Amino acid sequence: VKRFVQKMERPNPKTFLGTGKLDEVRAFIETKNIGTAIFDDELSPAQLRNIEKILDCKILDRTNLILDIFAQRAQTSSAKTQVELAQSE
Repeated sequence: VKRFVQKMERPNPKTFLGTGKLDEVRAFIETKNIGTAIFDDELSPAQLRNIEKILDCKILDRTNLILDIFAQRAQTSSAKTQVELAQSE
């Protein structure tokens, strides 16, 4: 597990991170052959898409990570439906 931190007044509206930090993260992902990167913040759908294109791996923000955990643990059909509904929003 590696944590990258960037201090900015405002996140980049297109990619959340600056280009230099994205290059650093991409280099780490490529050398370690990582398939998923997790962002400890909320990302917009456009930011998720843009980051996935740049880093070439699956991107999860805080909300998607929590929903993925709930989806894995959901056992009843009602719980599974509720998770699917939350993921579609």
